[in-house]
Amino acid sequence: MTETLTAERLVGRFGLVASVVDCLLDANGPGALILGDAGIGKTALINEVVLELGNRIRPFYVYAGPTLSHVPYAALAPLLTSLTPGETDQPRAVLKALMSELNPASQRGSAQAVLVVEDAQHLDDHSAAVLAQLAAAEAARVVLLCRPHPSPPPEVLSMWSEGLVDRFELPPLTKDEVDELCARVLGSPLVPSASAVLFRSSGGNPMFLLELLQHARKRGHLLQRNDTWVLLGEPGGATVRLMDLVRNQIIQLNSEQRQALESVALAEAIPLSVLQRASDSRAVDELKELQFIVISQDAARHVRLAQPLIGEVIRQLVPTARSVTIRRRIVALMDSQPETLDGRLRHVTWALESGASVPDADILEAAQLANRLFIPDYVERVVGAIKDPAAKLAAQVELARAKLYGRDPMGAASAWK
Repeated sequence: MTETLTAERLVGRFGLVASVVDCLLDANGPGALILGDAGIGKTALINEVVLELGNRIRPFYVYAGPTLSHVPYAALAPLLTSLTPGETDQPRAVLKALMSELNPASQRGSAQAVLVVEDAQHLDDHSAAVLAQLAAAEAARVVLLCRPHPSPPPEVLSMWSEGLVDRFELPPLTKDEVDELCARVLGSPLVPSASAVLFRSSGGNPMFLLELLQHARKRGHLLQRNDTWVLLGEPGGATVRLMDLVRNQIIQLNSEQRQALESVALAEAIPLSVLQRASDSRAVDELKELQFIVISQDAARHVRLAQPLIGEVIRQLVPTARSVTIRRRIVALMDSQPETLDGRLRHVTWALESGASVPDADILEAAQLANRLFIPDYVERVVGAIKDPAAKLAAQVELARAKLYGRDPMGAASAWK
């Protein structure tokens, strides 16, 4: 999935833009390998670089993709239209055609050709080899936009180790950069608590953050009061765009890896020992290597998703029957409630949804916690499950408070009846 160019995406990236521009302007310099997760801003960055360089370069674009990653020269096909059918499997003919397309006789001696390859992690081996030869022959500067996990093709890494491309990595935005991006989009700053929630939910990913902002405003959860913005509920971010992005990421996982990832998404934070009993332990190790999950260093070694928002999307994608099966299995293996706040809330909801018995005290504690975190929708979902008459009065208090937080004073009054 490619990314669009927006000024917001460049928050925190201007130093990197300048570095890539300098790299491509160096008369004897290499191309560029730009590494970053999906949505981190690779395309926005290179678009700004091309805009900055103007007529000093002649840009060309090709796009790799997972469906064609095993088809020889598939990524380069738009630039190989001069080949005859008998030449399409001949590396020398392909290289010659590519060089002619990038440097036609009418353009020789003019601006440097720059070939930008999107989603280079999906390059087929033949295309990667030809690009390496192209760069070595200095027929064009090659710019590779690539996700770091799973590892890029060996030919791509060889281009970096041999000095044919310089390596640039796009990290997630910092907390201050998230604040700046939000202020640019909204026109005024967020209150600190809302900013902290959005930073944690987005993981500093610009595309995820922009989707969260848009979704929260559409749902009425993000409102402007005086000159600041406040968040009145969970931002929620399982938009169509994010669901497509996550689906494309997890489609490459095998069944054991997907099952383990779904278990983490449904139950995080989950102790490593529980996850290893509920899933294939080798798949858990592979997910950690692919950086889908992270394992904390606490006593229980809790496992979480590396990108929190992906968990929300996965929970939307998992079919109901499989979700119930996974949740029941984990409930049976859990010796205690999760230690994290969000983990406690999720533990109660999926235990209730899976038909497990949940003590009224645990439900009430979760409702009180949700109100402290200003998540009124959660309270309304769970307090009805409290059966003990002695706990119902406290449950009514929490429900009334949630109605007030949700701007429903009439509902708050009726909660006492």
